[in-house]
Amino acid sequence: SWNINLGTGSQIAIITEKKLKNFEIRAGFKNKNLQCVSHIPAGRSLDLLADFFKSIREEDNVDFFWEKIKNIEFKNEYMQNKQIKIDLNFFRQNRFYSKGGFFKNITESNFNNDLFFYNIIFSMAYNFYKIIKLSKSMKDKLDINIYGSLEKKIPIFKNVLKYLTKSEVKTRNDLDDPTLINLEKIYLDNYNSL
Repeated sequence: SWNINLGTGSQIAIITEKKLKNFEIRAGFKNKNLQCVSHIPAGRSLDLLADFFKSIREEDNVDFFWEKIKNIEFKNEYMQNKQIKIDLNFFRQNRFYSKGGFFKNITESNFNNDLFFYNIIFSMAYNFYKIIKLSKSMKDKLDINIYGSLEKKIPIFKNVLKYLTKSEVKTRNDLDDPTLINLEKIYLDNYNSL
């Protein structure tokens, strides 16, 4: 299975004997390695956007952004609307950083709040989809497990990822743990399948 850890930063990891291009190899159990891609935009990028909306709304807190993100509903018609482009690679450490993140193609005719916030989550999920696709393992249609407390703040992430990958997506979110502890949990959850 693919294993995604969502936190301030995020990682996608898989235990496989096949060497995957652009994946870091980390020691695992029973002489098996866990392969991982890290620094995928997640919580830190969303926090930057939350601060952005706080600033332009001249508010004292970030509730507006996080409430909008939490309450966006999954709609197939949003998945078909690819006009608004959002890139969450704001930080040089981000996996797909180029010249910084952006919003583009916003016009009077295509803009609405829900679609805009939906596209933020689409952009985040698309980064994981792109890594899975580039690994050439999409044909296997492996299940995807999501770890980390950030998933609770963005419940449609799971549905968007399922739509993109056509894979079963499960939440393994029983702990509100920091990133490294979740990576350890990924190892342990996958131990029995080795």
